[in-house]
Amino acid sequence: MKYFFFGFISCYLFVFLISLIEKPLTYSKTYNDKKFQSSIWLNNIEDRYEMITDLRKNHLTINMKYMDIEKILGKPQSNTLNTLSYKIGKSGLLAKYEYLNVELKDGKISSIKIITNS
Repeated sequence: MKYFFFGFISCYLFVFLISLIEKPLTYSKTYNDKKFQSSIWLNNIEDRYEMITDLRKNHLTINMKYMDIEKILGKPQSNTLNTLSYKIGKSGLLAKYEYLNVELKDGKISSIKIITNS
């Protein structure tokens, strides 16, 4: 029983330490300055992060309509009433996916965020 307890505590401590290390690494992925290309975006999820800077700066704008977003980004991996989520690649020690979340209000972009699933 004593060894079981210490094994349990060791596992819990290991997971806790990994979560402390992993959080800063989640955001350490380098977003390169590659130009956004819709054809690459549509066919290669793992390399989307390389185009995020150009996409956000030059292609997605506040008040852009849903239909225009779908023309350049395709269908989202997840779609709720007010949020379109597009996978942009894995990050961190635990290889969690990062997503480009496009939030909509009245069918137009109201904000653009990068999030990590938990």
